[in-house]
Amino acid sequence: KEQYYNEIFDTIIRINRAKEFIVAISQTIQRLVVTRLHVIGDIFDRGPGPHIIMDHLMKLEHVDFQWGNHDMVWMGAASGHEACIANVIRLSARYNNLDVLEDGYGINLIPLVSFAIETYADDPCDCFGVHAEDHHDPKEVELNKKMHKAIAIIQFKLEGQVIKKRPEFNMDNRLLLDKIDYEKGTITIDGKTYELLDSSFPTIDPADPYRLSPEEENVMRRLCLNFRNCDKLQEHVRFLFNKGSMYLRYNSNLLYHGCVPLDENGYYAGGTEEWNTFGLARANTTPARGSMIVLDEYYDTVCRYTYDAVTLLEWQKVNGKDDILAEYDTIPRVLMETDELTRLAQIQPTISDTVDRYIVDWVTNGVTDESWASYQSELEAAGVNDLVEIYQTAVDRAAENEAGSASSESAASTSSASSTSSAS
Repeated sequence: KEQYYNEIFDTIIRINRAKEFIVAISQTIQRLVVTRLHVIGDIFDRGPGPHIIMDHLMKLEHVDFQWGNHDMVWMGAASGHEACIANVIRLSARYNNLDVLEDGYGINLIPLVSFAIETYADDPCDCFGVHAEDHHDPKEVELNKKMHKAIAIIQFKLEGQVIKKRPEFNMDNRLLLDKIDYEKGTITIDGKTYELLDSSFPTIDPADPYRLSPEEENVMRRLCLNFRNCDKLQEHVRFLFNKGSMYLRYNSNLLYHGCVPLDENGYYAGGTEEWNTFGLARANTTPARGSMIVLDEYYDTVCRYTYDAVTLLEWQKVNGKDDILAEYDTIPRVLMETDELTRLAQIQPTISDTVDRYIVDWVTNGVTDESWASYQSELEAAGVNDLVEIYQTAVDRAAENEAGSASSESAASTSSASSTSSAS
């Protein structure tokens, strides 16, 4: 056999395919070892090849996304939202990364190029610089600066329209175009006046600063069509919708791109003493750094809690579940047997994918009796009953072990007391 294997390797080397062989074997090992890939946001605007990454991820069988803020903006752009489109193009221009749109997705930017050259022909646009390196063409960099300014002004206008349309967003502090004195080249914010570094705004009407000029409207109309009719972008965004979510609970972990700590009133809670002791609270609550679980009397199955299990239990009691929870206490991370873990690895990815797929369908099309029955049928076929049984067995096993430990301690105490009594 060794001679046979050596002949295979020698042939691979002789025909100069060693590199491809190593890559193929490495990818095979990767697929076998990584049973599921979690992408925690911001595929876009973080490098020159998001379209290449998406093409690769779409070939994987088990992958999910927790959308980042940049991903969401691209998803909005693909839907034709003009403010999102302007934001996507502005960031691409700022980071000298417009080739992702032009070459990666084949989106025609000529309408914006022509508008920028004509409108800002004599404007150096120095305040709208781009991140360029030595190898970048200086003429291309200068053009990108003009495009950056053109699309930035458009974005400011479009965002202002959204803010005015949706006062519940409470974002009036972002409305700045109406705070500018266009004759003096100054802006007044919170009663203080500042001189602008750039005061050339030929497309802004001081009487109605958030209205697009006819030329800007034409640019956005054409860009919107290009984004909505880009097959590759639409395919990638559909994949993000089907495989993604704002957050995901998986293997007792909460996966999300980013969050802002809020108090019970919905206000920012960063910097508070409670938030600063976050790490300490976690260490004290879960010494084993694992999940915490309790039996759920309502559903006769397992609810898994994260580091704040104790706090959550207290909230349950406040909400009138004290009589139910009194019978059960939190149980530290349970240990599962090898065959149980093997079975979970086989069924859990399919179950998660099924749940995600139906949620997307229900959000889009609504829930029907037929779709719910189909959902239950697919979950059963995927092994959801096995999953519940495995976790319940693990909980029961942990409870028995805990009861056994308590009995042993009680027996030891009794024995110690008897010995003490005899000695006396």
